[in-house]
Amino acid sequence: MLEGTYEDLLQGIPNRESSILDDTQIDKDRENFDKIKAYYRSCMDEDTINGLGPTPIYPELAQLLSKLGYNQDFVDSRFTSDHVRQFTETLIHLGTQGVENLISYGVGADDQSPDDNVILLEQPSLGLPSREYYEQPEVIADYRAGLTPLITAVLGEPKGNTAADNLRRDKMREHNLTMLSDLQNPIDLYNPMSIAELHQNYPIVDWLQLLRHFTPSETSLPDRVIVSTPRFLKELTDWLFNSAARDDGATTQSMREFFIVKTILANVGNVDKDTREIYRNMNSKIASGTTAPPQRARVCVSATSNTFGQLLGRYFVLKHFGGEVQREQVASFINNIQSTWSERLEQVDWLDAETRVKAIEKVGKINHKEAYSVVTPDVRSADSLANYYADINIDVRNFYGNQKSALLWDIKKSWSQIGQKVDKSVWHMDPHEVNAYYSPVFNEIVIPAGILQSPFYHSELPNYLNYGGIGAVIGHEFTHAFDNSGRLYDGDGKLNTWWSDATSQAFEARSQCFIDQYNSFSIQGPNKTSHNVNGKMTLGENLADNGGVHVALAAMRKSLQENPEQNTILPRLDGLSPEQLFFINFGRVWCSNMRPEMAVQRIRGDVHSPAKVRVNAAVQNSPDFAEAFKCVKKDQDMNPANKCSIW
Repeated sequence: MLEGTYEDLLQGIPNRESSILDDTQIDKDRENFDKIKAYYRSCMDEDTINGLGPTPIYPELAQLLSKLGYNQDFVDSRFTSDHVRQFTETLIHLGTQGVENLISYGVGADDQSPDDNVILLEQPSLGLPSREYYEQPEVIADYRAGLTPLITAVLGEPKGNTAADNLRRDKMREHNLTMLSDLQNPIDLYNPMSIAELHQNYPIVDWLQLLRHFTPSETSLPDRVIVSTPRFLKELTDWLFNSAARDDGATTQSMREFFIVKTILANVGNVDKDTREIYRNMNSKIASGTTAPPQRARVCVSATSNTFGQLLGRYFVLKHFGGEVQREQVASFINNIQSTWSERLEQVDWLDAETRVKAIEKVGKINHKEAYSVVTPDVRSADSLANYYADINIDVRNFYGNQKSALLWDIKKSWSQIGQKVDKSVWHMDPHEVNAYYSPVFNEIVIPAGILQSPFYHSELPNYLNYGGIGAVIGHEFTHAFDNSGRLYDGDGKLNTWWSDATSQAFEARSQCFIDQYNSFSIQGPNKTSHNVNGKMTLGENLADNGGVHVALAAMRKSLQENPEQNTILPRLDGLSPEQLFFINFGRVWCSNMRPEMAVQRIRGDVHSPAKVRVNAAVQNSPDFAEAFKCVKKDQDMNPANKCSIW
């Protein structure tokens, strides 16, 4: 699509009369298309990008060094309270440039007051895919070896044991700082503090200056923030302020070099091919296992999607989705699964009466959004989208600058929410994404048009296939409202203890069955190594998979009773029942093929189980599967005698 013109796009729209295209907005639509096309062309202009080398990063590095007070007279020293002002100004600079640093801060809904926005302080992500990689000496060696040519490509050849060696050493410090927390319980992550308490507990930063900088000038600074991992901030404070007593303590030089590395890594994907390849080769050797660079067109489509997701999503919807009519059909489909979930809660025997009433009430309050946003922005309106992206400036000859323009727009948009009520109409996914999500604080599910495609869904397919595909996905998202973390939020999205102690204990006992079951599954990594699924880390997704397929099947049966014509078996499938075809499509939608290295990376850091496990474990727990495929003998691989069940 991005290789063609707007006219090419128009000619490819099927059933134009039923689409969301408004002929009165074609001129604005063309203008929007030309904007994302210019962005895409800037990404594809490798002659210009390669000609610049890594130089687009230099102004940002110069600004960073200026904030750090780096000059020829610089003397290295241990970090002390005298460096707090400089450290704060550096964090402000990095934050305005979108460079992740030692502290992550942003804006989101308050878990205990979900209509209000609040500032969130969190620990940053790891440099490596997961903490297990830091425990392998060969990976650390590859990481260190990979950083040297990358730093050299950007900064030049080091002289002696200076920048490159220290940068490699202190990049490893991330491991010690960010390994500390492996929390998944949202109650443990909710730690409100005043700014005065931040100063008292973690005096490494001038918190008032930092947060005031990002809060809009016309808005009062909130009287509290939410700290997700106090232990991390305490360890960071100890590392900085007690550095003289620690062999691995921070020095002003090591901090400078750490921030330089962070700046390089944040921008390396936007510079020349040679520099990008150094980074890709390092990452490939450590984790991904890829040998060939990705096609540039694919990279640029992905970049365009990341920058103009709602706008690109409009053109996807025009070509691949049936407009408002189909959106209403999908809404009706979701309503059936939602009502089936409520009916299922009436049958769950381990819920006490009071918790059951509140659970049914919560299901009834779950809002669902399907296909595309109709408010902020309205994907149906070219004018709405133009206004939404108006502040992103695009230069067809400056890809690096375009990326920065989009990044700064996103940062400004996020921080503008401080002092405002939460806008619950906003989508946190784009229309063309093949994905879906449940938000516990919004108590809503979102099903984009991208996943409302075959094999998940097609309006002309029999419902037993649609329920085995998108039905199980929708059921999965509804089940997240009652997984190990979603269950801690009430029907209004408030983090709240609303389960009785007895019911909570019953839930935990049944959850342990799933943890043990999934712990027993493994995948094969490089050199035929075996790696087990982490049943605790993947618990929430596993519960959602199991609950999703169960409720989707029940909803399918209800649909077939109400609409017998949907029992029609497709040609050449007359030897299979609707239930069998339901399970077959459930397995089909998760078909995938993955390199062993990537499979290991996923199993270590992804909260989802591997695709094969997601399917097989869920149907092993399903008596309906055993009945549909006549698995009469117990303790068969796909029909174990002991099945796990919650919902």
